[in-house]
Amino acid sequence: MLGTEKDRVVVGIVWGNPKKREEILTFPIGTPAQDGFSTRPTKIEIHPLDCKTEDGRPLPGCKFVSGCMTFSVPDAQADAFNFYWDASDRKLAWWRL
Repeated sequence: MLGTEKDRVVVGIVWGNPKKREEILTFPIGTPAQDGFSTRPTKIEIHPLDCKTEDGRPLPGCKFVSGCMTFSVPDAQADAFNFYWDASDRKLAWWRL
C-alpha cells in the first residue's frame, strides 16, 4: 500500500489473513533528512530479495526465501526507501543509502 496526505507518505502491508495486523509506516514529505521524502512518491518498485543493501551490507533480520520479493519507493530528489520483512522482529523494516 502506498498513500499520501498533505504532509506525509504512508507505506504498508495489508495481509490476506484478516487475523494478522497490518504493518504501517509513515514518513514526512518535504524533509531532506534521511527519514523523509522530498516530494510525493507515485509508484512502488518490486525487486528480488537478496538480503543486502546496494553496497553489499547485510540487512538486519532479513531471511532469504526463494521467490520472495522486496519493494522500494523512489524519491524524486534523494535515494529510494527500500522495504523488506525483518523476520527476527516480525515487522516491516526499511533502509536507505
